[in-house]
Amino acid sequence: MKPEYDFSRGERGRFFRGGAELTLPEGDAGTSGMELDFPDAVERVPDEVRAGLEELAVTVNRSPHCLRFVEESVRTRWKKLLDEWEVAQDIPLLVRKGSGRRGSEVVHESGRKLVLCDNSPAQWGCWLAVGGRTPSVAQVREWFDCDAIPVAMALGAEERKQARYQCPLREYSVNLHGWKLCHIEPVGLNVRGPLDRIPIAKVQAAFRNLLDPANYFLLAKPLSGLGEVRAFQQGVLRPGA
Repeated sequence: MKPEYDFSRGERGRFFRGGAELTLPEGDAGTSGMELDFPDAVERVPDEVRAGLEELAVTVNRSPHCLRFVEESVRTRWKKLLDEWEVAQDIPLLVRKGSGRRGSEVVHESGRKLVLCDNSPAQWGCWLAVGGRTPSVAQVREWFDCDAIPVAMALGAEERKQARYQCPLREYSVNLHGWKLCHIEPVGLNVRGPLDRIPIAKVQAAFRNLLDPANYFLLAKPLSGLGEVRAFQQGVLRPGA
């Protein structure tokens, strides 16, 4: 049942948009006070705002508050690992999908096993890459066998009942060191339909985006919100930034 609001109308607040005061319509003057037309946000980011965000990203990128992998050898080694991992049919692919089933194993219609996770495998991979470590595909296979690859920051009680893999992130967390890991290209499979019927090429692309050091950077936590802004991401990636 819709609640009834009954309050006296006070002095209207003042709002500014684009440097000028925004005049809001008065709406119904009745006692409900809920008939006010709320202003719509502007969806398109203006060019000057986008340019400003990109310039800010360049500044942050040159500061101690941003960390990204520009060393070609790191990217090359991890690309080789992901290439081999992707074609090794006996090793599951890690898939970030917010379904409350982290650690669960799903068999794709192609026959490939998929393991649901959060952002933990990316942080685990980042922890290794920062230390100059790149595992072999044989090591990845062994670590899956002994449940040593993090799939979640922490599993809930219900998740744990159905999770095939239960390794927590723990010491591999970049958050413990004051960082937020920011992906550039999307890593989640936010598509409708059963996971086992999503085209395997989309699953593979999401898997690579999750773990590829070329697809993420780290921001100090006080600036972490900027990592979700596309224009800021583009500034981080700008050649020479």
